[in-house]
Amino acid sequence: MLARGTNNIEAWQLCVRATELFMRFNSSDYLDARALAEKAIARDSNFAYAWATLGFTYWWDGRLGYTGDS
Repeated sequence: MLARGTNNIEAWQLCVRATELFMRFNSSDYLDARALAEKAIARDSNFAYAWATLGFTYWWDGRLGYTGDS
């Protein structure tokens, strides 16, 4: 299911790696996951999973208090 939505294998691989990182729930991995999601978006800007992954990094960042500005 997660493989659908793009024909760009690199974008998909970046999102899989980003998901692995943000599921660790620590601030440094969130930054790395965000960077990977942004790279995936650059490769396929219509890839919804990439946008969702990027959004989750921001949401959890604020939810867990990693950022000073929730």
